Amino acid sequence: MDTTSIEKFLDLSATKQKVVNVHFKDRSTITGIFVALRDFDELKAKNFWRVVNVKNIKQWEQKRI
Repeated sequence: MDTTSIEKFLDLSATKQKVVNVHFKDRSTITGIFVALRDFDELKAKNFWRVVNVKNIKQWEQKRI
């Protein structure tokens, strides 16, 4: 996914986080959710994204509250 696609996806799923598969050229596929935190703009400028792995979603939601 490119930056525009990720931003569009985050805008569409702002009210409800959706689990996605992120495919890389030279790495394993990651299944999880994109997370937009306070450093979102800084990371976006570097084409970095926060993704919570599907295995850790429950733990992340508990810490977020």
